[in-house]
Amino acid sequence: MAEPSLTFLGEQLRSIQADLRGSNAYDVMVREVGAALGTFEAKIDHRLNGLSEQLDALTGQFNIFRAELGAKLDRIINKKENR
Repeated sequence: MAEPSLTFLGEQLRSIQADLRGSNAYDVMVREVGAALGTFEAKIDHRLNGLSEQLDALTGQFNIFRAELGAKLDRIINKKENR
């Protein structure tokens, strides 16, 4: 059996090294995209929490306004009935 030439072995080694570099670059890219998605998710979660708090506050204000308006309408109706 003939032994492979050093040139052939060198070419194969370079090819393997290129594949490894590509694989490492891909792994780095996947980690970066994962980190970016995690950051994006955290930002969205924070904003949704803020919107939820604002909605709760507005709902509370609306309920107060509705109660005050109902009380005013009751007073108006009672005044008309008492006349």
